Amino acid sequence: MTIQNITWYRNGVCGMPFYVVNFTTPDVANPLVGIVFETKLHVAVINPADSTDRYRGDRFEDELRAACERHQNAL
Repeated sequence: MTIQNITWYRNGVCGMPFYVVNFTTPDVANPLVGIVFETKLHVAVINPADSTDRYRGDRFEDELRAACERHQNAL
């Protein structure tokens, strides 16, 4: 997995904050977007180039969470 960009969103005054992670992976042709919420198992992965492609968030969760933690620690 190659991380291209990570952004944190506060999500207003009452929503749960989340990270948006743009990344690539060798087994998928197009770049993907991961939405990572604070709660474990709350990860969504989408392919913005093809909305019919679906990916299991748990497949990418460990790597995405580790990238988010590195990003947060670097701030």
